[in-house]
Amino acid sequence: MNEGRVSVRYAKALLATVKENDAAARALYDGAGVLSDVLLQIGSEYRKMLQSTVISEAEKRGFVERMVNRVAPELLPFAVLMYRHQRSEYLDRALRMFRNLYAVRFGLVRAHVVSSAELSESARNRILSFLQKRLGAGVELEFSEDQNLIGGFTVEVNDALLDCSVQGELRSMLSEL
Repeated sequence: MNEGRVSVRYAKALLATVKENDAAARALYDGAGVLSDVLLQIGSEYRKMLQSTVISEAEKRGFVERMVNRVAPELLPFAVLMYRHQRSEYLDRALRMFRNLYAVRFGLVRAHVVSSAELSESARNRILSFLQKRLGAGVELEFSEDQNLIGGFTVEVNDALLDCSVQGELRSMLSEL
């Protein structure tokens, strides 16, 4: 079976358990983000462990349970279900797909802001209020730094990129010449 289909099926099943404006649903959404980040960091090692013939099934299941319980305990039943159905290697994709489906269902817009240095709290708030005016109230920001960015920042929302960096301004000037 296609790994995309597996991830989507499990993500839709998890989404079917949430209700609108429910704190538990938001906890699942937030927990899925944190757990997805952890799985992204340990990705290849996690997959190697799951595929290992040296590590017993009990040890594998124990590792998955301990990891999920530490990072996002609200997702433990979901992770155990995926493990029981031998789909743990798709956990990261299923969580990311769940977050995407949740955002669409509840009108959240996720934006990723990349800056050359850490932004002050007031700069973050100005960017957030600008995006809220443009896109609506449900904006969720993620921030990161890129040392290769000369100055300024970029904002990626869905498939659109707002480039407010020095490098972007220089590119724009060159294209006009």
